[in-house]
Amino acid sequence: MVAAAPVAPEVPAPTREHTVTMSHITKFLHTRYRVDDLERTVKFYREVLGLREVSRAVSPRGSKLAFIELPGTDAQLELTEFKDSGPVKVQPDLTHLAFAVDDLEAFAKHAAALG
Repeated sequence: MVAAAPVAPEVPAPTREHTVTMSHITKFLHTRYRVDDLERTVKFYREVLGLREVSRAVSPRGSKLAFIELPGTDAQLELTEFKDSGPVKVQPDLTHLAFAVDDLEAFAKHAAALG
């Protein structure tokens, strides 16, 4: 027997009130990924992808945060480590980030050389 895929709840069509409310969003700021090893992950984004870390912080609950600049946008990638939540378990194909590169073959060689 094949299990049925979960069905998203039905969302009502937006009303004029919803449309006006949504216009209050003026900018996308960041997206967050929780990771098991913040230092190793930041090193990957910096050394393999060539991205720049712009800041660090600790949240009120104790999460370690690192913010990565994303080229061509004002948005940032927030990487978060919170050991008290246990290991990060991500199912395959759940999410991804996509970046443009000048030369895909050269980038692939660069990434392969760094393991």
